[in-house]
Parts: sequence; C-alpha cells; structure tokens
Amino acid sequence: MSVWTVAEAKAEASERRAPLTSVRGGKRAAIPGLPFAMLVVLLLAVGMVGLLALNVYVQNSQMALNRAQRQAAALALEVSNKQAQVYVKSAPGEIAAAAGALGMIPNPNPAYVDLRTGAILGSPKPATGNELPALRVQVPSAPTTVAVTPVRSDVQPWFDLPAAPLAAPAAPAKP
Repeated sequence: MSVWTVAEAKAEASERRAPLTSVRGGKRAAIPGLPFAMLVVLLLAVGMVGLLALNVYVQNSQMALNRAQRQAAALALEVSNKQAQVYVKSAPGEIAAAAGALGMIPNPNPAYVDLRTGAILGSPKPATGNELPALRVQVPSAPTTVAVTPVRSDVQPWFDLPAAPLAAPAAPAKP
C-alpha cells in the first residue's frame, strides 16, 4: 500500500461518515452537588435568621417583664405606705381626736336603734360634755401631721426611680 491509497481510503471514509451534531443532555454540571449545597446553605441562612428573630422577640418580652416587675414593686411600696397611713389614722386616739375636732363629745348613756323592729334600746339622754371629763380628748389648735416612714427595699433598680412625695388627698372645692 502506498501513501496514495491510504490517503484515498481516508477521503472515502470521511465522505461516508455523517456530519457531527450535538446531543442534548450530554453536558453535565460543572459541580455535580452544587444544587444540593445551595439548598443546604439556603436552609442554614433561613434558620439563622429565624433564630435571630426568636432571640430578639424573647429579649423584648424579657425587658417588658422586667419593666412590669419594677412597676409592680413600686406600686407595692406605695400600697404599703398608704396602708401605714390608714393604720395610723384608724387608731382609737386619732379617731377620738378627729371626733373632738368636729365637736363630738363622749356620751355615757348610749342608745341603740334596732333596725329590724325600729325599737330604741337604752335610755337616751343628751350629753353636755361634763359627764366624763377623763374621756374628753383635747383638740390641738393646729392640726397634727403624722410622719410616715416609707418602707425600704433591698431591690436595686437598674435606674433611679423618680421620688414622688406622698400627696395628701385633695380637699373638695367649696362652692
């Protein structure tokens, strides 16, 4: 075989071959696990954002709870102070002094009314004020003020609460 015959055989073989065409789906992705890896990274990112949102929500709820607890402690102290004022004002001596300031005098001959029957029990006699001088309460010329010591607490707040002075109840306006 000569060189010419080999060249002729190659030429004939190339004429008989069909032209080359591309086949669909023949190309593979550059990295076979890339879609799965992207899905995993996306799930991790969504999970981290969800955890961050949950953490912020829990922290805000805790701050609201702390604020409500501080307010409840301040209100409990205020209630305690008001109860102490009521106890001081409801003492028998204070009630007797308030009655004396209103012009009331003790009566050694009390009479009672039975509300079911309407009957008067006892023998009522008007009091003159001289019957029991030992029970008479001397009314001071100026009203006395009672100093109430506020209750102290061991709770240390995160910030200073404004000290609100205890105000006396407002007197009704006179027409």
